[in-house]
Amino acid sequence: MNAKSTIRKVLFISLWVSIGAVLFTLLLAAISKKNQGLCSDLLINIEAQKEQYFITNKNVENDLLKAAGGSIIGMPVTSLSLFDLEQSLKKNSWIEEAELYFDNKDALHVSVEQKKPVARIFTAGDNSFYLDTRGNKIPLAEQTTIRVPVFTGYPEMKKMKAVDSAFSKEVAAIADFITESSFWQSQVVQIDITADRQFEMVPLLGNHIVRLGNGKNIPAKFRRLQVFYDQVMAKRGFDAYRSVDVQYKGQVVASGQSEGVKVDKARYKRNVENLIKASEKVINEPAKNENPQKPEDVNSAVNKVPSGDEKESNPDDQKVPLAKDNEPGKSDKKEITTDKQKTETRVPKAVMPKRSKEEEKKED
Repeated sequence: MNAKSTIRKVLFISLWVSIGAVLFTLLLAAISKKNQGLCSDLLINIEAQKEQYFITNKNVENDLLKAAGGSIIGMPVTSLSLFDLEQSLKKNSWIEEAELYFDNKDALHVSVEQKKPVARIFTAGDNSFYLDTRGNKIPLAEQTTIRVPVFTGYPEMKKMKAVDSAFSKEVAAIADFITESSFWQSQVVQIDITADRQFEMVPLLGNHIVRLGNGKNIPAKFRRLQVFYDQVMAKRGFDAYRSVDVQYKGQVVASGQSEGVKVDKARYKRNVENLIKASEKVINEPAKNENPQKPEDVNSAVNKVPSGDEKESNPDDQKVPLAKDNEPGKSDKKEITTDKQKTETRVPKAVMPKRSKEEEKKED
């Protein structure tokens, strides 16, 4: 019994040694073949949102050839540093990410993610470029027009500081919000940047300016503006005021009333519908239902005077542009004598209806 058991053990060990030797030989052969292998092909894939391509396979190939110092196909696989090639591709201002690998046939696969431009910038010095979702600059695309929100008055920045980087991200966030809404994408003509880096929106419909303040709480500010359009301008018209201020929490301040404006409610509704239809044709997808909720009491919304504790935080301590003579308890209309001894009708500030604490927490 001991002799048979010993023989079995020897045979078992011999079998596993033989299997190990075969595997080791195959591994050495594979390594040797890999070391002697040559790049057989170059396969490039570019990922772009909404199938909008601003770089081509030829652009990527030229960047690779420049980094490799010559032709890639036919070069030994071991002589190509994939890491260095990836870093060289990321230097392209239109490339967000790059990934390279070889398959079992020694073909080099290149996967590139293209940056997404969200804003067209015009600086105070008449320079122009795009911003991506991270607030980084992208040069203008050759022979290509990109439909994105336009910002004017962007400050010239020779060296990007931390505060400048944060401001660029605010611009990108505002632009990204506008492009996500079919209504605002059509209604917003451009965003002007003031000297103190505040934002003012120029609308397509209406002869007024919308003061947004800083780049914080943008969704809430546009929500207030849309409710104001529906509650007030639906009755008075888009040209009823010269400026609409939505930068303070719970308030919409309208000033500079235009006299003699006749309002056609049916025309207002048609204009809004045309805006959405126009945006649908551009983005080729159905518009979202973004109609604000119907007002319960329009008159109370217009005549209510907000308290000072409802304001949003304003780092620059900018004052609310309200008329001093318009106080609670006084008449809604007041005659003011100008230098030309003319009287004009002033309208009190229009504000949002009072909301619950839960809604205010959601906004913050």
